[in-house]
Amino acid sequence: MVKRVRPRCLGGRLGIVVVIALAVIFPGLAAADFDSSEWKRFREVRIPPPFPEGFAGISLESEVIVKCRQDMADLRLVSSEGALVPFTVIEGTAGDDGEPFPVRVFRMARKQGKWTDIWIDKQAKILTEGVLIQTPSRDFVRKVEIRGSDNAKETYVVRMDGLVADIAGPVPVRSLDVPYHLNNFQYVHIRIIDDDNPPLKVEGVLCYPPPADTSLSWPLEARIRENRSDPSSGSTTIVADLGEKRFPVGGVRVSSTAAEFLKKATIYGASSPSSDSWKRIFEGALFRLRREDAVKESLEARFRPQTFRYLKLELSSGSRGAVTVDKFLCKAAVRMAVFKYQPGQDYRLFFGNPNARPVPAAPEASSINVNQVASASSEISLGPERKNIVTSSPRKPERSEKSEPSRLQQILGVAMLLTGLLLLFIFMLKARSSRRSHGKRGTGVVNTGF
Repeated sequence: MVKRVRPRCLGGRLGIVVVIALAVIFPGLAAADFDSSEWKRFREVRIPPPFPEGFAGISLESEVIVKCRQDMADLRLVSSEGALVPFTVIEGTAGDDGEPFPVRVFRMARKQGKWTDIWIDKQAKILTEGVLIQTPSRDFVRKVEIRGSDNAKETYVVRMDGLVADIAGPVPVRSLDVPYHLNNFQYVHIRIIDDDNPPLKVEGVLCYPPPADTSLSWPLEARIRENRSDPSSGSTTIVADLGEKRFPVGGVRVSSTAAEFLKKATIYGASSPSSDSWKRIFEGALFRLRREDAVKESLEARFRPQTFRYLKLELSSGSRGAVTVDKFLCKAAVRMAVFKYQPGQDYRLFFGNPNARPVPAAPEASSINVNQVASASSEISLGPERKNIVTSSPRKPERSEKSEPSRLQQILGVAMLLTGLLLLFIFMLKARSSRRSHGKRGTGVVNTGF
């Protein structure tokens, strides 16, 4: 009697072979994505529950940015599983105005010694909040009246106390914009009051769209350390401390009760209040001009976002006398790291590796609604800075780039391996089927005639 042998499970064997082969050929696929041994610092990401799955934003404090590379290529976001999390850094501004766009001037008329009238057509009912008069004329101050209309016949008052000016001197000013309340009139009537002065040569008119609505700009608390005026020189100096926990500053605004002034404004930044550490970051003019009931003022300075802790404003030259500054307001221009949050995961933000290689931004960057993410992430914060102490075994020397297989090579290798195993499996099935068919033919009964 021949003992019948049951066929072994080929599928189970093949599964074990695949796992072993992948582990031997591509051991890095099963390892953690991130080796933090080269990173000096990290901070815990504090996400208050409950936070829904989806995009979340981490507002990057100045103390993080100053300890990163200048291009911030050493920032790494790591999950509690030790895996790298893709993210995109989005930079805010201090409320920059939108770029003005040209409109059609369809009529212009002058009354000698009285006014110059300009009618413009925006081609549609488009929201705007100001006009910019294009003129090569110099050395003037003119009142401007603005009216709006939907049919070029009936007009409605928009603003009656605007000013445009070009002033030469130690502190030159050229201000040709006339802001007004947001409206969508298609037709705008501009009247420049000449008052027996030569009319301005008008070459065109631009309109300002509404400013970009961004949630990455908000007021910064600033502690005034010094606010002094020198009547003899007509200068004013203000020194402010933004604090240790702060965000990059992108603009300042002063408030003063002075009826009229024109001053050169110079702004410096420093990491300490010592007199030899100040770096100039802005130079321009701050002013308030008056002509009867018309007022034109520019009390705000905007500049590239800075991480300095201390700011110093100097008002000098220009009009006679010192200007008393009542308030000194600072505005943040926040950088936010946006990523996809997974409930149940904790996150750490690593930084401080000058030799780190840049990593690509998250592929979903184009679909991010910055305002929505910023609003939802208002309570997300970073914990205190901690040194990154690696307690694992010494790190093995890295393989050179030439010998290290690329991701595409790894995928092709896995595909070839699986294809070979599949062919082997098919071959074994055919061999088994062939043995069965031969066995059935060999069990037939032979009649010997006995």
